[in-house]
Amino acid sequence: MRRTFQISLLLSSLIALAMAAGANAKPPIAKPQGKRAALRGTLEQLPGSRGCLVDRSKPTAGCGTARALLGPGPFMGSRAIAVSPDGKNVYVASSGSDAITVFRRNPRTGFLVQPKGAAGCVAAKGAAGCGKAIGLDGPNSVAVSANGRMVYATSRKSNSITSFRRNGKSGALRQLPPKSAGCISALPIPGCAPGRALLGADVVAISPDAKNVYVGAFFGNAVAVFGVTEKSGVLTQPAGAAGCIAEAAGEGCAAGIALGAVEGLAVSRTGANVYAASALSNARSRRLPPKRGSWPTAKASDHCSIRFTFCNGLRSAWCCC
Repeated sequence: MRRTFQISLLLSSLIALAMAAGANAKPPIAKPQGKRAALRGTLEQLPGSRGCLVDRSKPTAGCGTARALLGPGPFMGSRAIAVSPDGKNVYVASSGSDAITVFRRNPRTGFLVQPKGAAGCVAAKGAAGCGKAIGLDGPNSVAVSANGRMVYATSRKSNSITSFRRNGKSGALRQLPPKSAGCISALPIPGCAPGRALLGADVVAISPDAKNVYVGAFFGNAVAVFGVTEKSGVLTQPAGAAGCIAEAAGEGCAAGIALGAVEGLAVSRTGANVYAASALSNARSRRLPPKRGSWPTAKASDHCSIRFTFCNGLRSAWCCC
């Protein structure tokens, strides 16, 4: 017996694939054939419109259509798609539509269906029948908190991080109001709170305990740090060096090196470390002793290929692989 899971990839559209991954479960909807059926991790695209969704303005033979699905993750967009922890929803950062697209997911088959109306997407100015949002000019990365309550998205053109409360039943998103910093931007956008180290906000990552959100700034050569209010999900950026680390001096951030064009972030399972990958830096570093309450001071010889690690804004350590 084989067991299959459904996973999704983003190119210029939303592609659904089946992955053979073990035993002791019902047969898959899309059945891999021949020798591939016995290979663990083999991928097969789901049939017809179940395996491909494109924006309705660009219909493609064999694919289903959806609203607000133009240009998901172009160029910058390290995490343009996210699955909710309960497996009930898939969220896509659609840069060309200035939207976050929402899909209901069948946990057994992996099939995706977009809800009607505002429940199916949030977009700048409420375009395409979506719910209205601010600070979504070119969204490129999206992340769902481990508790499933919040969804956060970065947008490269509005240089912002936006916060949405997730409906646990429908998966629909509602942006937090301006007074709760539903949008934080490096630009003076009406309705957005000011934030530091967000120039070209490119990727967002959430700590496993949902207490911190981290944003990699591609053009800012920096990582911004935010604390999360437990019940409301509201983001707050700490003052001074605790709120960001950057390659260039300024904005009160801690000094860092090898942070040219931060494009990838990952938080360890324990939440003890955050790793950043930088597109325009090629180097390697040794580990420096941590200092509580502040970022370590970087040295010219401390280059690294995975850049740096830091611990929830409290303990800091440079360490690379």
